[in-house]
Amino acid sequence: MYTYTTRINYDAGFLLMYWLLTPDFCYTDTMWLIYALTSYLCTATTSVADKILLNKIVSHPFVYAFTIAMLGCVVVFAIPFGVTVIPLTYLLWSLLSGGLFVGALLVLFTAYKLYPVSVAATIVGGAQPIATLVLANIFLGESLSISALIAVIVLIISIGFLSYSPKQKIEIKLLELTSLSGFLFASSFVIGKFIYEHVSFLDGIFWSRIGAGVCALALLGVASYRQAVLQTKQQSPQAPLLVIVIQAIGALGFILFNMAIATGSVTVVNALLGVQFALIFVLSSLLSSKFVALKENITPKILTIRLIGLGLVALGLYILA
Repeated sequence: MYTYTTRINYDAGFLLMYWLLTPDFCYTDTMWLIYALTSYLCTATTSVADKILLNKIVSHPFVYAFTIAMLGCVVVFAIPFGVTVIPLTYLLWSLLSGGLFVGALLVLFTAYKLYPVSVAATIVGGAQPIATLVLANIFLGESLSISALIAVIVLIISIGFLSYSPKQKIEIKLLELTSLSGFLFASSFVIGKFIYEHVSFLDGIFWSRIGAGVCALALLGVASYRQAVLQTKQQSPQAPLLVIVIQAIGALGFILFNMAIATGSVTVVNALLGVQFALIFVLSSLLSSKFVALKENITPKILTIRLIGLGLVALGLYILA
């Protein structure tokens, strides 16, 4: 278990950055839940924007995954605030966590490009907490109380209700892409939890983001990926700015999500994906009149089923609180 040795430079800027990036500095028993819920609000916002951008501006899933990975490299500006060179074992695990995250993004955005986001995101949302539950139990020895396990089950079930779509056929390729993405996300987050138990939060987030950047740069060695990045820059000069604005929100959500898994159960935090689906449903409904990519045929039956899903999310949160 990591023990922080005080070497604080009493500078106001450092203290602010340290407070924002180190959960132990502002930890309470329920802070992990606040981190998680705020994170899912940010992620829901970016998920809706992702679908719009992937249809209107960014033509290739790798371009989006690459941009997100490279934006994560702004963590280099955190170096003056206490980033250290961690032991080689934890460094390699951190880099792997970042690489798996990029792989998960690439597979997820490929699914988003080929299939309705509500269906693709649902399967990922179901696979990710289940894979996290299994991996966390095997590799972290994480066990849940009966009430927490019930909450996890309720929240996973809520995902199916919130994304109910009777006319959408589930194809084998869709199942393959989304299940793989969910597994890669789960692997990245479980490794992240392991890292946060042994090094500081700032070091863990820094080296995992560097790992994501290195992985993204390495994938430029694939000719089709490299060409996609170059074509997007030439054809849509406004794309980088829009992606940066959206992913700034996503970056905040990512940091908060990692603070949640650092201070809480990685299994329970992932099970809270139902909250994200509830928010996506609300945001998509509000914006569907302006963006064709978000339009769905919401019948009274579908609305009722999704409201049941919202109720299950509320129940799961009540059990956890």
